[in-house]
Amino acid sequence: MRTLPTGNHGLCVSGFTLIEMLIAMTISGMILVGVYGAFSASNRTVRSLDYHEQESQNLNYSCEVMQKDIRSALPAAKGESYNLWNRNEMRFKVRVGSVGEGVVHYRIKDNKLVREFKPLGKQSESLPGGIQKEQKLVVANGVTGLDFSYYSDGNWQGSMRIKQWPRAIKVVMGLGESKENKKRYSQIIRTEVN
Repeated sequence: MRTLPTGNHGLCVSGFTLIEMLIAMTISGMILVGVYGAFSASNRTVRSLDYHEQESQNLNYSCEVMQKDIRSALPAAKGESYNLWNRNEMRFKVRVGSVGEGVVHYRIKDNKLVREFKPLGKQSESLPGGIQKEQKLVVANGVTGLDFSYYSDGNWQGSMRIKQWPRAIKVVMGLGESKENKKRYSQIIRTEVN
């Protein structure tokens, strides 16, 4: 900052030179860019954490729904075997309350894990909770791959035709748009109730 005499009255005028102003503006601009960058990065991190938390909650919910259905599965009728599933979908009979039964079918449709329920027989008119018709429920969004494995006779197997219900079912869901971005979520569901 310079002080310059003004002439006749003996007053001095002080002020910043042009170079001092340019340096101050440059430093201020650099500080503002740094603050904006830090704010933007923290904002992206918070959004990413929220997305991953929501994704995790959706997948946990879908496994809880599957576990409830799996644990209420009905045994195969005498002479029948469990053969209604493969690696990409699973279908089996379940008990509904104390009076009815139906078929539950899990599969992927339009990048969504869908649970379909269809009541069986005449008792479908008297099922608890007013269940009288087919139901479809999206239990998870963004699921691009689905793989079921079944633990029976000491081995994990893919497609199977068995006489007794497996001891555990491994569910692996793929998430993401492409193979490079695909994440895998795995959950083992024990079929026995402790």
